[in-house]
Amino acid sequence: ENESGAGQADWRRNDMYYIIPCIYLLHQSWKLFSVVLESFLRSH
Repeated sequence: ENESGAGQADWRRNDMYYIIPCIYLLHQSWKLFSVVLESFLRSH
């Protein structure tokens, strides 16, 4: 029982390790997208 509990904690930590960079990249690409979209709308 203890082993599976520790495994779950590791899994959760692993999840955050992958999720946080993904969120950061999504945020960065969204900022870039909004800037491009804004300049596109201004030029037309």
